[in-house]
Amino acid sequence: MESQGLFDSGRFFEQAPDGIFFMDPDSLIVLQANGVFCRMLGYQGPDQIVGKPVSIFTNSSESKTRQVIRSLDRSGFHSQKANRRFRRLDGTRIHVSVSYSCITYGQTRAIMAHVRDVSREMETETFKQISLELDRMILLGEPLDSLLSMIVKRLDESFHFLMTYFSMPNPDGTIRYVEIASSVPDFPKLFLEASGHFRWDTPPGIHRVSSKSLHTRKPLFVTLEDFRDSPLFSWYEEVGLSVSQVIPILRKDKSLLPWGTLTVNSQHEQDISPGFREQLIEFSEKIRLAFIRYEEQNQLRLQKAALDSSRTPFFIATPDGRIQWANRAFFFMIRYPHAEPCDFFIRELFPPSNVGGELSLEEVCASKEFYQGEFQGVSHDGTAFLTETVVSPLMDEKGTVNQILVHQKDITLDKEQERKIWRLAHIDSLTGLLNRNAFMAEFKRKIQIQRESVSEMALLFIDLDGFKEINDSLGHSIGDQLLCIMAERLLKMAHHEDLVGRIGGDEFLLLCPVDPDRSLLNEFLKRFIRVMSAPVQIDEHLLVTTVSVGVSLFPDDGEDETLLLRRSDIAMYHAKSLGKNTVQFFDPKFEEKIQTRYEKTQSLRNAILRKEFVFCYQPQINVENNKIVGVEALIRWNKPGEKVPLSPSHFISLAEETGLIVPIGEWGLQTVLETIRRLKRKGFPPIRVALNFSARQFWNNNFWDTLLTTLDQNREILGWLSIELTESLLMKDIRESKSRLDQLRSMNVRISIDDFGIGYSSLSYLTQLVTDEIKVPQEFVLRMRENPTDMALVKTIIQMAENLNLDLVGEGAQTPEEVAILKSLSCPVIQGFALSRPLPIDELEVFLTQYTREHPENVP
Repeated sequence: MESQGLFDSGRFFEQAPDGIFFMDPDSLIVLQANGVFCRMLGYQGPDQIVGKPVSIFTNSSESKTRQVIRSLDRSGFHSQKANRRFRRLDGTRIHVSVSYSCITYGQTRAIMAHVRDVSREMETETFKQISLELDRMILLGEPLDSLLSMIVKRLDESFHFLMTYFSMPNPDGTIRYVEIASSVPDFPKLFLEASGHFRWDTPPGIHRVSSKSLHTRKPLFVTLEDFRDSPLFSWYEEVGLSVSQVIPILRKDKSLLPWGTLTVNSQHEQDISPGFREQLIEFSEKIRLAFIRYEEQNQLRLQKAALDSSRTPFFIATPDGRIQWANRAFFFMIRYPHAEPCDFFIRELFPPSNVGGELSLEEVCASKEFYQGEFQGVSHDGTAFLTETVVSPLMDEKGTVNQILVHQKDITLDKEQERKIWRLAHIDSLTGLLNRNAFMAEFKRKIQIQRESVSEMALLFIDLDGFKEINDSLGHSIGDQLLCIMAERLLKMAHHEDLVGRIGGDEFLLLCPVDPDRSLLNEFLKRFIRVMSAPVQIDEHLLVTTVSVGVSLFPDDGEDETLLLRRSDIAMYHAKSLGKNTVQFFDPKFEEKIQTRYEKTQSLRNAILRKEFVFCYQPQINVENNKIVGVEALIRWNKPGEKVPLSPSHFISLAEETGLIVPIGEWGLQTVLETIRRLKRKGFPPIRVALNFSARQFWNNNFWDTLLTTLDQNREILGWLSIELTESLLMKDIRESKSRLDQLRSMNVRISIDDFGIGYSSLSYLTQLVTDEIKVPQEFVLRMRENPTDMALVKTIIQMAENLNLDLVGEGAQTPEEVAILKSLSCPVIQGFALSRPLPIDELEVFLTQYTREHPENVP
C-alpha cells in the first residue's frame, strides 16, 4: 500500500487528528489504539482497550464486522467506510464514521480503523431533516397531532433516549400526552401508569419538572437530584432515569400558558450535551411555528410575520406570476435591498429553461398545483443561483386559488460542494481517472446494458512491473509522474466507450467491448503491451517498465462486476508468475490454485492460534566419549486429520511466503526457552538446545527486536541456547550480519552455521562472522560413501573447522557406517537417525535419563 510508511510512524499514529485503532482480522481483538481514540471513548489510555474484543465498544455485530473484513479482502486492500454507534466507557453512545482498511502490523495482517466522532454533525443533520419534514407536513396541511407525533418519533429513532414525549396541559388541570416514545419496550405504558393521574396545576403534580417549565415558561435541564421534590422521583430512580431536558412551547402572548412541553429523558447526562440542548431549544421554535399555523388566527398577516422572520426564502405570488410579497431571506438570496417595494415578475428572476420539456417556475405557479423541484435563478446583480423550491397553492374560504406560496432554499453552494464531493468520491486525485468505487459502479451499469444486448466485454487488470523499485529508489515524485504518464497512455489506447480507472497503487483497469471472434481484441492486447511498455523519460531518468495484464471476459468468466474483477486480478498475478510483460486470460485452474493456497494459509494461521505446532528434539552425541552435547529443536505440525505430525517440508515454504514464519519463530523461541528451563529444573546436565532461524525471521526488524528483548529477559539460561543460521542468510549483508551475531554472542548464545558448503562456503566471511560451530550438511553425509566428490567436500569442511578452531556437527547420519566414517574423519559429534530419531520433550527426558544412566562417566 502506498501509505504503509505512514502507518509505521508512531508520530503519525499518536498525532493523527482522528481516532485510530488496529484490530486482528481473525480474533477481532484490538491490537493498538491511539490517544485520540481512547479519549473519544472515555478511556485513560490504550492499556484499557488493547487486547480486548471490539465488541466492548461497537454496536456492530461480529458477523457485520467480519463482512467488512471479507469485503476488504475482495477489494484488494482498499478502504471500506461505515457509520456506527460506539459505546463509551460510561455507557453513553456516540455516532462515529469509521473507515476500515488493511495494513501490515508487525508483519501480520491487521485492520486499521480511522474513527471520527460525528455526533454533532448527526445531531445537526437530524434536526435539519426533521425541520424539512415538518415544513413539508405543514405545507401539506397535516393535522397538528401528526406533526408532534412525527417530531417525537424521529427524535426517538435518531437519539435513542430512554424516553421522549410531548404533553399538552388541559384547562381542567389534566395532561394530554400527544406522543410517548422510548428505546425500551413497554416504557411508555409504565410511564403513563406512574404519572397519568397527576395534574399540572395542583400538588403533587405541580412539583413535576414539566409543570415547573409550564409555569416558569423556561427550558429546564435537570439531573436526578433536582427531581427530589417531584412525585415521580422514586419511579425515576427505579428505572434509572437521571437527566431531563424540558422545553415549553410558548404562545405568542407570553402571559398565556404555553401550548405544551417537549421532554427528553436519559440515563446519562452526556447524552443531553450543551450542544444538543442548544439545538433542541432552537428546534423548538419550529414546533412553536407549527402551533401558530394551526391556530384559529391563521390569517395571512400572521403567516407573513412568521415567514418574514424565517431564514428560509419565501414569497407569495399570483397565478399570473407577479410576486406580491417576499421575506427578508428571499431578498437576501436575490441580492436586492429589502427596503425597496416588491414589484417583480417570476420570469424576471427565474427565466424559462432552454431545455425542452422542463416547466418554468412561472408555468408551475400558473398550474395552481403543488410542486417540488429545482429552479435556476438570476439575482439582481446578474449572479446565477440554484434553488430547491416547494410551490403550494393558497386557497381562500371558497376554495379558490388566488395566491401561490413559494418556499425556497438556495442550494448553489450545496451543489458546488456536491460536485466537489462527487469528484473526491469518484475521481482518482493523481491521474484524473475513475477511482475504484466509480469504476465498479459504471462497470455494473454497463453489465446490465450488455446483458440485454448479449454483447461481450473484456476487463483488463493492469499492473506496472517493477513500480515499487522505482518508487523506492527514485522517490514518490518520480513514481507519481510515471503513474500519470501511464494513465495518459491508457486513455490514448482506450476508445470513447471504454472505461478506464485506477484502483490503487500501480493498478489500473480498462473495460472494452469484444469483437465476435476476438481477433481485434488480441491485436489490441499486443499493441497495448508494446505501447504501455515503451521507455519513459522523466527528468534525467529513462525508466523502462513493463506491464502485466490479466483479462476476464463477460459473460464467459462471470456476470458480476466483483467476480470479473477478482478473476482478472487472478489472471494478472498468473501473468506476473510467467515472467511479467505479458497478457494472461483467466483460466478456472488459476482460481483453484489460489483457493488451495488460501485454504493452506488459513490452516497455517489457525495452527498458530490453536497451538498445533510442537518441537521434537534430535540429540547430538559425541561418539568418542558417549556424551550428549546438545539437541536440535525440529518443528512438527500436529494437523487435525493427519495420522502423523507433518514435517517442515509440508509447510515452512508457505510460512516463509506469507510471513507467518515470524509468529512461528516467536512461538519457537518461547518454546525452546521453556524447554531449557524444564531440563534445567529437572537437573539434567547442561546441553545446548539448537533453534533454527530463517532469513525472513533474521532480517525482520520487529522479530529481531522481540528476539533481543526475550533473550535479555532470560540471560541466566542463554548458555544452553544455540541458534542455527544458513550461510546464504548471512551473506545478504555481511556488516549487519556481523553486528547481529556479535549481539547474540555477547549474550552467551552459541552460533551455528547450518548446511555449510551448500551456499557460499567462503573462508573470508567465516573469518569476519565470528561463529562457534559449523554443521556438515546432511546431503553430503548421505552421499559420501558412494560419491568421492562428496567425501572430499566433507573432509574439506572438517579440515576447515579444525583450522578455524570451530566445533563440528555431522548432520543426517542414518547408518552406523556413516557414523563410523564421520568419526574416522575427526567429526565425533553426530546427529542423525543412526543415533536417535527426533523425540518429543517427554521422550527426550527419558532418553537423557537412560543415556546418562548407561554412561555415568560423562555426568559432571
